[in-house]
Amino acid sequence: MLHRLIALLAFALSSSLWAQTQPWFVGNWTGELNAFGTRLTLTFHLVDSPSTKAYMSVPMQGASRIPADECSVKGKSLRIALSAFNIQYEAQFQGDSLIGTFTQAGRSFPLALAKRLDQPLPQTPKAPFPYGTREVQFHSLDGRIRFAGTFTYPKQKARACIVLFSGSGTQDRDERIGEHVPFAVWADTLTRLGFAVLRVDDRGAGLTIGQAAAIQNTRLNDLFSDGLAYIKAVQSQAESGWNSDSSGLPIYLIGHSQGAAIATHLLAQNHPGVKGAIGLSPWAYSGLKVNREQNFASSMVVLKDSSLTEDFMAMHDQLIQLSLNRSIQTSEEEWIESVEQVWASCSHPKAIRKAFQKLGIRDMPAYLSAQYKQIEGFMLDFISFDPLIDIQSAQSPILWVQGSNDVQVQANELKAIALANSQKIEYVELAGYNHLLQPCNSCTVDEYFQIETTIGEDAIQAVCEWLLKQNP
Repeated sequence: MLHRLIALLAFALSSSLWAQTQPWFVGNWTGELNAFGTRLTLTFHLVDSPSTKAYMSVPMQGASRIPADECSVKGKSLRIALSAFNIQYEAQFQGDSLIGTFTQAGRSFPLALAKRLDQPLPQTPKAPFPYGTREVQFHSLDGRIRFAGTFTYPKQKARACIVLFSGSGTQDRDERIGEHVPFAVWADTLTRLGFAVLRVDDRGAGLTIGQAAAIQNTRLNDLFSDGLAYIKAVQSQAESGWNSDSSGLPIYLIGHSQGAAIATHLLAQNHPGVKGAIGLSPWAYSGLKVNREQNFASSMVVLKDSSLTEDFMAMHDQLIQLSLNRSIQTSEEEWIESVEQVWASCSHPKAIRKAFQKLGIRDMPAYLSAQYKQIEGFMLDFISFDPLIDIQSAQSPILWVQGSNDVQVQANELKAIALANSQKIEYVELAGYNHLLQPCNSCTVDEYFQIETTIGEDAIQAVCEWLLKQNP
């Protein structure tokens, strides 16, 4: 999923197979955090072997299984901390729930968690498999990261090789979101169809390890470089010969959301052997525009009025530009003065202030100053990048599959771009599908986790038919 300007994080859990014999805290704990009017489903995964550890993720933000650097249990008391994100969770075990407080950057919110035993969803692949599987490891081009992934391959000669690229956030090789494992589903489906597939744990996820600075300070160019390492890895697997005549196979890149932009960027570089790309709910236009759309939607939730939201977004536009143009010589006083001038230009300050006061925000200039003053690192890359440049440069065929009810990437934007580049892009819009390519009802982000289907059959059919057409 695509980045928001401000994101809250949470703790991730996997299933507890030994709940009856393990300590009370081991297993999966899930709850909903209400932070300033935004509701986020959080899941904690706690383990006790070989030592007590916790992991965190916020499925709505694409954050998956991020390790905590502190996890302590004393009697029925639990404390978890992630210093990199300035997050703490402290709770007491009461009855069958954890009752506690989630704190980030000094702001605290009540958070109750209930334990659950997760069951595999209907599409989750289950062994035995009619194809081969290899656990693979390889290094980033600069040697600072050791990636881990899974390579699946048909027992007969493969039609082609496929590399999967996940959406934004720290994702494991299955692009796990809640209990859904879409990349495991894609790998299983496509390998059964005769394609070899590589899926990889992102930097900082799963079994991928590396230098702390290389993981914590990841930039967009690092992800492009990682993508090239993935391509080299799948070529190496083909050359190693899992069956006869497997070298020299064509390679296709499949990316979801932000991953589609990475796939298209690599396609535009004309790497040997790469013959096409598929974007699943692709990020295909200016990151600045995407950021504005997402902030507009978030502001509407708070302000509940289109004219107030437009007024707030006018300030957003000014503040984004001020932050992007801010010199390192700009003092804190000069920055605050600039923000106060933007606030003074607001047409409805009383109504906007009143709405934000309900969230506990009383000093709007101070709030805006803190939120907009540091657009740097990956967020700066995201806002500055426009995938359309790569789309126009690409020479190989591209398939885009998107749901008509995608609330994270606008269907009308993609449709217009695809129409303008129809000589290379085939565009498939699926009625009633969301950003994860699930058939949906309300189609909100919250509903992702309530839908049993991981990937809708129409989406699977569109991708499979396009790949078979390229590789009969």
